[in-house]
Amino acid sequence: MYSIIYTTVRDQGQAEALIHKLLDKRLIACANTFAIGSMYRWEGEITRDEEVGIILKTSEEKVFELRKEIEEIHPYQVPCVLVLSIESGSKAFLDWIDRETS
Repeated sequence: MYSIIYTTVRDQGQAEALIHKLLDKRLIACANTFAIGSMYRWEGEITRDEEVGIILKTSEEKVFELRKEIEEIHPYQVPCVLVLSIESGSKAFLDWIDRETS
């Protein structure tokens, strides 16, 4: 099986640094980034920030190690790290994920 991990960081520079480390360790096959506006409650106040969302694609076998690595190197005190299971997909793409995370 395969999974997508979703997280956010402050800016594109942080996103690229995080992705590069994860690619180097072969914990992910690829990642997508996109600009987002976020609203949340932090320390009792409602906050609005511009962030970069990151979608990380990996094999299910790498999820635990990937989550642990993100939590260790993430710049946020409380990072968003959500794991979404992939039910199905293009066989060629999923095979590619296997090769890239082996």
